[in-house]
Amino acid sequence: MIVVHSKKQAPMSRYFLLRYKEAGLKTKRFRWNRRNILRKIWKGETAMKLTLVRLTAYGLDFIMLAFVLVGLQLAAYHLTGGFPFDRLDKGYQIEYWVLATMSFPVWMYFIVSEYFFGATLGKKLLRLSATRKDGGRISFIQAAGRTWLKLLPWELTHLIILVPDPWWDVPEPPSPAWILIPNGMILLYILFLLLNRGLRALHDIPAGTSVRYSPRSSRVK
Repeated sequence: MIVVHSKKQAPMSRYFLLRYKEAGLKTKRFRWNRRNILRKIWKGETAMKLTLVRLTAYGLDFIMLAFVLVGLQLAAYHLTGGFPFDRLDKGYQIEYWVLATMSFPVWMYFIVSEYFFGATLGKKLLRLSATRKDGGRISFIQAAGRTWLKLLPWELTHLIILVPDPWWDVPEPPSPAWILIPNGMILLYILFLLLNRGLRALHDIPAGTSVRYSPRSSRVK
């Protein structure tokens, strides 16, 4: 059999070859774009996940602290026949008592746990650890600084409700709108944490710290 090659076959072959290459490039671009999209979705899911994990750890810490500290308060009330609770009449007296028996133990719990062990009980349970930005152990000053800023809304709430007179002792609080300040700070803290992919909260910035999450299968940094 004799095959006759036409001069028009060469341009046609090149045409189909070029179209094939273009289709291949488009397929590669599509796959690359799809990987980028999936990577962005994964980062968003990771940010939400790490944010929720940190908030959950914070909530677990406060639940445990509430059981212990409120339990001690009730035990002291019954053992002493009401002393010194029956003598706390003024707002500043209640504030001093709250600072000494509630706030100070909470501060020391966070500072000591993160300085010596790198994590509170809530963080340990959820595999979180507080570190320096370079991954090293945080200093005592860093632990104290991040704790002070983290608990600032809580302390402002005490001051607003208790001083000068407790809200439950007056017919109408003098400035109820002040309570919006700590509430707004809490919302700002959560928003900032989410925008930073859960790695750094607002109290991490001046302290120069970060939080790492180490699940069993992988590590999110």
